[in-house]
Amino acid sequence: VVGRVLLGSVSRQIVSEAGCSVRVARGTGLLEKDAPRRLVAGFDSAENARLLTEAIRRREWAPGSVVMLATATSAAEQNGVSPVSQIINAQEFQRAAKAELEAAGLKVLTKVIEADAQTLLLAEAETIAADCIFVGSRGIRGAFNAFLLGSVSAAIVSNAPCSVEVVRQRAV
Repeated sequence: VVGRVLLGSVSRQIVSEAGCSVRVARGTGLLEKDAPRRLVAGFDSAENARLLTEAIRRREWAPGSVVMLATATSAAEQNGVSPVSQIINAQEFQRAAKAELEAAGLKVLTKVIEADAQTLLLAEAETIAADCIFVGSRGIRGAFNAFLLGSVSAAIVSNAPCSVEVVRQRAV
């Protein structure tokens, strides 16, 4: 338990302060090199969907690899967007991501539900026995990094049963 707490603390700090994408690798069993992988990608916006889709698409995946695109919506209005519009928007950006990822040879599942994002992503990772969870980052680093990173990314890094990749936009 102490080792996990310390590792989680170090991982959270690296993820919070890095100016690039970070992968926190966890051994979830040895897989053969060409074994299919199971991935979860947490989308919360069209921009985030494009970023994560590109990060996943540019890699080579073994035939039979699966990615679950998961988006949590709110029962309340968020930033002026109604709950119904949140669902419609999520379905739209997931549809575009699904087409790209299927063209890259991945089997794609989608889920849009009213839920807490952290709970949804961790539950989906458990359900499909994921090898990796891909999440975005708001790109905020500095004094309040652990708080401002976003409780979702930090919680996923700390609590995931598998590897986690926090994807950031490359600086131009």
